[in-house]
Amino acid sequence: MTRREGLRQAHLAIYFILVTFKYRPANGMRRGRMKPVINPKLCKACNICVYICPKKCYTKGTDISETGYFDAVVRFPEKCYNHNREGKLICELCVLSCPDQAISWHPETEEEKKK
Repeated sequence: MTRREGLRQAHLAIYFILVTFKYRPANGMRRGRMKPVINPKLCKACNICVYICPKKCYTKGTDISETGYFDAVVRFPEKCYNHNREGKLICELCVLSCPDQAISWHPETEEEKKK
């Protein structure tokens, strides 16, 4: 099995879990526009989020982080499925696939909304 086939199977498995169990976060995030944020202290640069995101919101970083890796970067948060869903999280493949739980959701600030 190639790496691409393995990632495709992981993507389908996580999607099946989301659809079957209608996963929602425990704290019931129901806010305005949301954006994914990567915690650089937790990220170990496995870049699973880069490969698994269906909308390609993430890219490999160009700068070496404090931990000595090229961490993933949220390059296009506006392309994310959850960005315009008023806080109703529907995808979350990146959050579910991150082995270090380095990705979380935060509401957009007023400055970011104006851009």
